Order: sequence, then structure tokens, then C-alpha cells
Amino acid sequence: MQGSINSAGLQRTFVFHTPQGYKPNKLYPLLIALHGNLGTGINMAKTTNFDAIADCEGFIVVYPDGIDRSWNDGRRVTKAAKQSVDDVQFISDLIDHFQRNFSIDACRIYSVGMSNGAKMTYRVACELPNKISAAAAVAGSLPAVVLNECASSQGLKLLIMHGTDDPIAPFKGGSSAIVGSRGVNLSIPKTVGFWAQKNNCQMLPRMSLIGRNPNDGTSVSVANYFGCKPGKELIVYSINGGGHTWPGGDVLLPAKLVGVTSNEISASEVIWNFFSSR
Repeated sequence: MQGSINSAGLQRTFVFHTPQGYKPNKLYPLLIALHGNLGTGINMAKTTNFDAIADCEGFIVVYPDGIDRSWNDGRRVTKAAKQSVDDVQFISDLIDHFQRNFSIDACRIYSVGMSNGAKMTYRVACELPNKISAAAAVAGSLPAVVLNECASSQGLKLLIMHGTDDPIAPFKGGSSAIVGSRGVNLSIPKTVGFWAQKNNCQMLPRMSLIGRNPNDGTSVSVANYFGCKPGKELIVYSINGGGHTWPGGDVLLPAKLVGVTSNEISASEVIWNFFSSR
């Protein structure tokens, strides 16, 4: 289904899905899924297939559209950022809209994003901690400029997933080999370190390795951090050999541009399991 709201003087659009058998007298979790740069809400729905999981697990999922197919994630490089679009306000207004019109559990509102959407998710996690219960970032590290907004944040339950061979958002930070400099972005280790400190986690996580498909060419290292503040867990999935992709999702761009898509895990299933765990 499609919808729109007015936010900060702009008409904003989105697509959304309510689970089969939706009942107005029952409280449902709300998942906000943010597309990458040049993407759309419809693209994000196709890539992630969250709709099918929503039908099985019973939650509402919304896929917002960024202005000019981009988000103002705090850097001054996207079209939305150059127009000073207030996307934090949009996400806040979007949450309010769904709370007014659907039966939403205010304690189970989640944000997930990929690439530019992942960076926007970090910003939402920092600036809307009273509305967002947990967040997940795929193929995107923390923009350095967001650190100021995060300074007073009390932390948030967070999952980070990133390919070690990502050619667009390098695991080690710095400029992309494909699109060049896109603002100052922290490396994944520094991003993780920042959130581990913010969530008061122990700095030495328990490590495990997933490698169920010998022909896949990738494996997954999982870092589970302990000692975090109650309800503010931190888990990191490093996709060894993985590119700028959604693990287990539909492939919309050629591998020569974005790298390998791992099928060792379903990112969507992993993320929902993380969000729904208590």
C-alpha cells in the first residue's frame, strides 16, 4: 500500500505493509526500512522481503522514500542534504502518523537502513532515542559529523552488518573506490567502538563464525558484545568477502559494481530476530 504525509512543508511518500490478519485491537511492532542512495521504498521492499517476515511474525513495515532518492544523513553530499531536508523530522512524523492510524506498540518501533539509509539510521538512533527502540545498519558506517548529535545520546540497542570487501562504503573507512569521497565516515571498527562505549559494553566480544555454504565464497563473523546497559545490546556481523549488498536479499546491481552478495545468512531474518528478542 502507498501513503503520504506532510512533513516540514514537504509532501513525503512511502509504501507500507500490514501483516495478514491485522487486528486493530492488537498492538503491533513498527519497522521503518530506509533505502540506500538512488533507491526507493519499493526497491527496499523488494531487496529485503520484509513483507513476508511481517506476515509470519506479525509486525507493520514501512518503506519511506527519500527526497531525490536520498537521505540527509548529516553529511553534505546527498541531494537531500544539499537541500537541507529535515529527514529526522520526517521519520518522527512518520512514526506519529502510524501511531495515530494503526495499533502500534510504542515500545517496539525499529529503524533499519542500508548504505545512505544505514547512515540515516545512525542519525535517527542518535536523535530519536525516545521513539526508536532498536536499530540496524547494513553496509554503512557512522558519519563523523553525526558524532556531535550522538554526544548526549544514551545509546541504543544496535546491530551492525557490513561486508569486508565493500567497494562503496569501505570497511576500513575513507573514500570509496567507486564513488570517491562521500564525506568523512568512520571505519566499521571505529563505528563499533563508538557504540560499544556509548552502550557501556565490554570491549572484548564473544566471536563466532558462520559458514554454511561452501560455494558462497563468503563467511560471517559475529561479534556479540557483553556487559552492555540493560536493553542496549550490540551485535556486529562482518560479512567476510561480502560487498555493498544486503545478505540473502535480491541483487539489484551487478557484482562488478557492488561486490559479492553473501547467502550465508538472511539479513532480514537476522535483523528481525535481533529486534524481537527481549
